[in-house]
Amino acid sequence: MRRLTLITGFFLMLLLLVHFYPAPSSANDKVDPKIIFEQRCSKCHKLDRSKPIESPEIWKTIVDRMAKKRNSEISASEAILITKYLQENMVKK
Repeated sequence: MRRLTLITGFFLMLLLLVHFYPAPSSANDKVDPKIIFEQRCSKCHKLDRSKPIESPEIWKTIVDRMAKKRNSEISASEAILITKYLQENMVKK
């Protein structure tokens, strides 16, 4: 009987631990797009090369092209973050 109580107590504690343990957050929740832009894009060229352009849609084309280069190390999710950062910060007003 004592053994059954110990086993039941163990599983109850395990259940509580799993239930109340915080779920991992998404990788993109805490990522600063500017930092990703600086880290990835500076590997191939100087950051001052990125100048404001006329249309935000052009940034998607540019970032997609850069991400496809052999040594870019830009993942698909990073390309989205970089594009959004550039569209919000590097468009002529």
